Amino acid sequence: MRAAQRHDPDDLSVASDLALWLTELGHTAEALALIEEATAKDPSYDCAVHTAHRLRFLADGDPGHLVALADFMRATTDASHEHYDLQQCCERLPWLGFVPEEGDPVPPAGPRPDPPQPAAARAIAAMLPLGWAPPPMVYDAAVRLAGVPAEDLIAALSHPPVPPGVDPDRVPAARRVLRLWCCLGLLHHRAGEPWFGSTRRRLLLDVALGAGDGAVEALYALVAAGWVDPACRADVAALLEARLRAVPEARRVHPFTADVAVAQLAYVTPGMPAEARALAGHITGDALPGPAAAVPRPRRPWLSRLLRRRP
Repeated sequence: MRAAQRHDPDDLSVASDLALWLTELGHTAEALALIEEATAKDPSYDCAVHTAHRLRFLADGDPGHLVALADFMRATTDASHEHYDLQQCCERLPWLGFVPEEGDPVPPAGPRPDPPQPAAARAIAAMLPLGWAPPPMVYDAAVRLAGVPAEDLIAALSHPPVPPGVDPDRVPAARRVLRLWCCLGLLHHRAGEPWFGSTRRRLLLDVALGAGDGAVEALYALVAAGWVDPACRADVAALLEARLRAVPEARRVHPFTADVAVAQLAYVTPGMPAEARALAGHITGDALPGPAAAVPRPRRPWLSRLLRRRP
């Protein structure tokens, strides 16, 4: 592989594959130097960019690298092939790759809304089989709920329409996932309005800061907004930081589940200040695993090219 890279140092596909091989063998410093050189030659080459963000994340665990990768993916329409680096880096991270289990729910104060209308309930329940993915993917999928009235999405936070046939042991997890989809659906409500002062921001803040159901799920939707829209990142980071710092000092040693969830979400919020991210890591403790995403085997596109060069 090194010989192939020396033979054609401008072949960034070879450089990307070699960087993955080196990382797999534990030569991370050499791998990072190689992939940084490759991206400096062509910052738009998708294989090199995906590999670079992946290896940077594996090196220091900063989720900002994953946000940068998501930004690149949204801006790139002519990728050379399908990439799964973002999904694979996120798969062990709560909220990014899977939905954490909910602790014992606290009954909300005050009256609860009536259940959603049957058509809205069917549309929301249909989201459950989609599973989970990083914020840009689930945000895009939630466009299916753009036509569901906001009042029905909010009603479903208290009455998640779990479809029949779900294993009774999985019903609590299904309810949380459906509440998440409802909050993501609210992000598509009047999506053309500028973020600050928008209806979708107001609705999500009402849920996140209110005494009803779905507060944590609404915070997740705010974080997802920051992932997909750079224009609202500073606002979302400030909102999540304020919520994080509201966690009582006594709970930072023995945190409740909701406080852990807030900290997990703050940790993966785009633009979160380093000090606040460190506080989030302190609160979460072992509830936020490190970046242990496996390095995939290279695709080896260079092999066919080398074979074609043989006489």
